[in-house]
Amino acid sequence: ALPKNPRLTCDEELKFCYKPPYKIKGKTSLVAVAKKHHQDVRGGILLSELNDCIPNGEKVLEALSDQIIVVPTQVNKRKDKVFFYNDQELDIFIED
Repeated sequence: ALPKNPRLTCDEELKFCYKPPYKIKGKTSLVAVAKKHHQDVRGGILLSELNDCIPNGEKVLEALSDQIIVVPTQVNKRKDKVFFYNDQELDIFIED
């Protein structure tokens, strides 16, 4: 069961290593992954998944508040946050 787990990688010596859902190491890779999700129309990324990749994910999102949009959500009866890339090229002014 463990070698077939998608969240674990296994080497030749059957040593297991946790595989995070995204290859995010810091702010720049976070923006790159969020932008790629936006371009591929894959939706947002959950904060709980981001916390699997890097420590203090919420602080990183706060530092990137001009490039990332954070929306509160609920997943499986658990409160979470989902974040999206804020594409500055698509800013639209709407008159009242």
